[in-house]
Amino acid sequence: KLAQKLLLSLEILTESEIVEDWLIEAQLRARELDAGTVQPISAEEVRRKAQALLR
Repeated sequence: KLAQKLLLSLEILTESEIVEDWLIEAQLRARELDAGTVQPISAEEVRRKAQALLR
């Protein structure tokens, strides 16, 4: 029941809105990397951490 309420509360976006939101997020992350405010993490490291969380 809780999951159903949460799903119903989600904002419904069009595909073009989703693409636009991801583009904005990608631009933000690129600026953060360029500014040196965040450090990149390799896909391999992300995969290892995700697998460890699932164990």
